[in-house]
Amino acid sequence: TREIREEKVDAATARLTEAKAMIARRANPERCVLAADGGIREETVPLLVRAGAETVVMGSLAYGAPDLAARIAWLHGLS
Repeated sequence: TREIREEKVDAATARLTEAKAMIARRANPERCVLAADGGIREETVPLLVRAGAETVVMGSLAYGAPDLAARIAWLHGLS
């Protein structure tokens, strides 16, 4: 259901924020790339990116897109 999905997104964004802070405290934070995998949807990607994800494993979001190049361009345009 939508409520369960929102709870999962909230939990994921909290974990990403925590992981981003942990990475920042490392001696070489530039050597870590924070990725999100699982539950990647068009409406969740911007939330995950804002929480610190530097990349996402797109899976069906990419392969289900009618125009893969446009989907990739959309993803690269997020900040």
